[in-house]
Amino acid sequence: MVAGGNVSVPSVQPRELDIFNLILRITLSCTWASLPLAAVASEATVSPLLPVVYQVPTAQKRKAAADYLLQGNRKLQERDFDGAIADYDKAISLDPNYAMAYNNRGNAKQAKHDLEGALTDYNRAIRLNPKLAMAYNNRGNVARDKKQLEDALADYDRAIELDPNMAQAYVNRGAIELTKIDLDRAISDFNRAIQLNPRYSIAYVGRGSAEHTKWSLDAAVKDFDQAIRLDPKYAPAYIERAWVKLDQYDSDGVISDCTIAIRLDPRNPAAYNNRGVAEQQKGEVDTAINDFNQAIAAGPDYELAYRNLGLAKLRKDGPDAAMADCSRAIELDPKDAAAYVDRGIAKAVKGDLDGALADYNQAIQVNPKSAAAYYERGNLERDRGDLDGALADYQEATQLEPQRFSGYYDIGVTDEIREDFDGALKAFTQAAERILTGKPRDYIEFAMWVLRARLGHADEATKNLTSYLEHRPGPELDPWVANIAKFLIGSLPETEFIASASATEPFKDQEHHCEAWYYAGMTRLLTGDKTTASDCFNRCLATNRTRFAEYVLAHAELKSQ
Repeated sequence: MVAGGNVSVPSVQPRELDIFNLILRITLSCTWASLPLAAVASEATVSPLLPVVYQVPTAQKRKAAADYLLQGNRKLQERDFDGAIADYDKAISLDPNYAMAYNNRGNAKQAKHDLEGALTDYNRAIRLNPKLAMAYNNRGNVARDKKQLEDALADYDRAIELDPNMAQAYVNRGAIELTKIDLDRAISDFNRAIQLNPRYSIAYVGRGSAEHTKWSLDAAVKDFDQAIRLDPKYAPAYIERAWVKLDQYDSDGVISDCTIAIRLDPRNPAAYNNRGVAEQQKGEVDTAINDFNQAIAAGPDYELAYRNLGLAKLRKDGPDAAMADCSRAIELDPKDAAAYVDRGIAKAVKGDLDGALADYNQAIQVNPKSAAAYYERGNLERDRGDLDGALADYQEATQLEPQRFSGYYDIGVTDEIREDFDGALKAFTQAAERILTGKPRDYIEFAMWVLRARLGHADEATKNLTSYLEHRPGPELDPWVANIAKFLIGSLPETEFIASASATEPFKDQEHHCEAWYYAGMTRLLTGDKTTASDCFNRCLATNRTRFAEYVLAHAELKSQ
């Protein structure tokens, strides 16, 4: 298992990485074609990008202008943005003071990514009608797209002040609060949007994402399920549910949700990205690389895909290719702390520990709340022998993410190196309480077996592991992981266990043998056969899987002899 709680994929948790992209998904991805035409005339049901149409005067020119406005709305709904702009132009030529025509033209321009043109139109609409709440909401969307979050919040506040019943303004404001990790306020805004419009699927997606960030996984899944029930064709709901399943290590569930999302929206890079991460969890690295490349093709500026592509290459091809992709991610978003973390991981694998440390420090400077940066800096300090410094960083990470298992797992590994076996067992128990199923939990159980045996409770260790395997929830046990379990409880001989570690892919063969030789060495050590144990530990180190906890612990055992 990779140190830091990640199983065979040297990556930080993907949920942390994409909150700003979530804002765009919440507020932009409801396709116009999925809305009934009547929605353009009702502010309670309108998409965040669609306008409210008021009753125009009956004068001939204004009547003609209103007709062009409605015609433009239809084209906007059909994603004919140029046609919509042409109709709004005609409406404005007939009625130059028609605030809603400017507002709607701004919507079409924003949909074409003409942010400056959209901003000009929204400003004009507000000057003509300072009480037009939708114009403030839409101008806030432009500020959001330009990552001017405080300006966006101010406009959403004004929209809500003018119209306290505008559900989409609450959703937009909640999305900004989500990216600022102001989760309670975000949930409050999403709750208000749902109260105003109980069938507003986007609001459930937003609230579910906030709950996910708070690590309330069951509540998050419930909201995503409701969003899907309300709108089975809403791709972002499947993508967001897949994020939760990634944290639950339900790889097959992630792949299923993302495949549906891709069928609904083949242009959404997040769907390919998430499916790729799940494929990595399953050890299908080539398939994952293909999906990350598909994500980049769908969104050339989608930096998360570059990062995950780099991490996949790190596993298969080595650190140089990984560093190039992570550097590209940094170019796309220099304020993404996780990109520096991932590049630091690649540098650490290459042996450039000073360069890795610089990247981890930069990540913390960019985002002092990046738990992943503290995890990885702690790993580096541990590998350099600074166990106190490592523990301090792990403790900081657990304070930032108290519901995640990773920090407690790292503390357990470090305490085991310090030969504080009671402390290590306590830390692994805390980790187990935070993840109930999947590969991470399996490896935590293996770690607790080793510690209980070291503390002189071998029978209890085997009894507990056997009970866990008999009642294990979640997805089916991975065949290789199952062989580790069988070996530890004594139902698979050592020679057969080592032979079963062989794999056709070189990287997977090395990973399996890293783990196999460590567990073989520990069982030898527990029986007092230190010579054979040392040989096994040396064979573990020969795999060069330096980020695996088994490698780290084998190295520590050799050092202590």
